[in-house]
Amino acid sequence: MRYTACQSVKKGIGISSDLRGRGANAAFSGNDFYNYMGRARGALVEVETQLLIAQNLGYLGTDHAQTLLNKAAEVGKILNGLVASIRPAA
Repeated sequence: MRYTACQSVKKGIGISSDLRGRGANAAFSGNDFYNYMGRARGALVEVETQLLIAQNLGYLGTDHAQTLLNKAAEVGKILNGLVASIRPAA
C-alpha cells in the first residue's frame, strides 16, 4: 500500500506542476488544454480510488479518508467547471 500512496502523491504533484509550468508558458492550444483537463480528471478519479482502497485496508481512518475525499471532490468541481468553460465547439 505504501507504493500506491506514494504514487497518488506523485500523480497529484505532477499534474499540479505540469499545469502551472505549461500554463505559465502558454504552451497549450485550446484543444490541448481541454484534453489535458480530461486527463487531470482521470488522475483525480484514480487518486480517489486509491484513497478508498487505503481506507478499506486500514491505512487511513474513516474521518481522515473522508476529509481527503471531500477535498478531492472540491478539486473535481473546479476541474469540471473549468472544462465546461473551455469546451471546444463541436
